[in-house]
Amino acid sequence: MHPTAASTPPGVPVVLVTGASSGVGLAAALELARRGRRLALLARGAGPLERAAEQCRSLGSPSVTVLPTDVRDDDAVARAVAEVLRREGRLDGVVNCAGVVAYGRLEELPASLFDAVVETNLLGSAHVLRHVLPHLRSQRRGSVVLVGSMIGHIAVPTMSAYTVSKWGVRALARQALVENRDSADCTCPTSRCPASTRRSTVRPGMPAAPPVSHLPSCGRPGRRGGSSPTSSSTRVRSPTPAPSTA
Repeated sequence: MHPTAASTPPGVPVVLVTGASSGVGLAAALELARRGRRLALLARGAGPLERAAEQCRSLGSPSVTVLPTDVRDDDAVARAVAEVLRREGRLDGVVNCAGVVAYGRLEELPASLFDAVVETNLLGSAHVLRHVLPHLRSQRRGSVVLVGSMIGHIAVPTMSAYTVSKWGVRALARQALVENRDSADCTCPTSRCPASTRRSTVRPGMPAAPPVSHLPSCGRPGRRGGSSPTSSSTRVRSPTPAPSTA
């Protein structure tokens, strides 16, 4: 029988991780499990998410809540956050890792594919912030990490949708800092933010990750000057190492 919130010590921090079934989201969840955190895991696929939860339990997490959720769906994110609060009674940290990438020149990418990347990486991040910030502000403590990318600082051929989305994530994190300076201070890596409520972005590289099965494919990482229009590869890309949270 799996441990429940009622059977675990009340002082153990609760951390919500999106994109928790693979890549950096899974790495973050496993590291947090090793540290004994109570976890809420979000990702689209129920099967991979359950396998991730079993790994977390085996590593020592006293409570793991599994919530299959597509971060592109604002209502679904709202329900997931509400369910975490209902089950656990608290939320101390959020690691937002959900993300996808599509390769191809801007004019080659179908609008639906471009939109899906931006909706997952940028709008998904906004949905998560929208529903966790009110709770963190009300309790005047907590941490939020938005996983960005070095590509959020540069432009890269054949990665237009991903580049736009990660520049947007960086701006979103900055905006959240600016809008939440109205409480007592705490020190952040680049600015100041409300009472013990920290928000930051991490900017890792691009390790390999599973393909996105539900999105159409277009393009591949190309040589200088562009990509091959006859080859296709659309993949989830997740940054490496898990940030310390809560």
